[in-house]
Amino acid sequence: MTRPRLHKSSLVVGLLALALTAIIVLPGSEPDLLDPFSSMEEFDHGWPARFLHRSVNYSIYYGERPPVYQNDYPSEPPWGVPWLSWNAWKPWQNTKTEHDFHLGALVVDLGIMVAIVAMSVAAWEWRRRRRQRVFQFRLIELLLLTTIIAGGLGWFAFHHRGHAREHPHANALRDDEAWAILVVVENVAPDCLRRLVGRDLLPDYFRRVTAVYVDLSYGFEPRRLDRAVPHLMQLRRCHTLNVAGQATVSDFPFALFSKAPQLRTLDLSDSPGLQIDVDGASNVSYMQQITRLIVPERSSLTPEALVIIRRDMPNCEVIYEQDLWLDE
Repeated sequence: MTRPRLHKSSLVVGLLALALTAIIVLPGSEPDLLDPFSSMEEFDHGWPARFLHRSVNYSIYYGERPPVYQNDYPSEPPWGVPWLSWNAWKPWQNTKTEHDFHLGALVVDLGIMVAIVAMSVAAWEWRRRRRQRVFQFRLIELLLLTTIIAGGLGWFAFHHRGHAREHPHANALRDDEAWAILVVVENVAPDCLRRLVGRDLLPDYFRRVTAVYVDLSYGFEPRRLDRAVPHLMQLRRCHTLNVAGQATVSDFPFALFSKAPQLRTLDLSDSPGLQIDVDGASNVSYMQQITRLIVPERSSLTPEALVIIRRDMPNCEVIYEQDLWLDE
């Protein structure tokens, strides 16, 4: 009895699925919100679970000798596509003393790769054995294909409408003396799509405001916040409010920002010497929607203030920036 053999077209489908998943899972991609002035190139490997994070210097100088380059390409890969850069495929290159490697995440990613390839081959082989020719289609298959294409176009149209709705509000924040209010724009496309196509080749309507930065270093007029908050409320993807340049938060109108329910992170880490006392904690607690409060160091919160934060904001996690630096 002869064993059934796979059709050649099934092998082609398997190889295509393997190549597609490999360029998504294996090469490193640049994580979001990197410091543009940093001399390090950061790489995140793995999808959907990150199994490796590494950092590589652009170059290292040894006295007057020519620099020894550890990166073989500029800071941006060609067209922003991660898998087109050779260094993205070099997980052994790492400037840090230790690799941030997770074996369990690698097993999960490889398991998902194998599952996708196996299901693709099985589905195509099942179909091929019921067709006399490779490109023989039934009406139900054409309807299914049309539905998938329509769903994809609808998803793109959804993001296009969201960008068009938010764009005037983001511009209003930028135009209002941009030295004091800054907007942080990120590409919000799914990670697998950004790894496959790259950020630069994706349509601009995937670029959305994800954070607002309020700089109080040079003084700030409260009435300008009254103008800014209505625009902020319309930025549905904006989850972070960063308030910088202030030693105390007792007089900052956090109650205004409680009207923006999409905010989830309040970042105060860019205020060196910040001291949050009882009055400041009571003021911060107006933002009941916050789930992450980031402060510079443990001494930034008095014990009484910490009690108030935990009592009035039970769902909020307090994060100390100093501890994050020590962990790195």
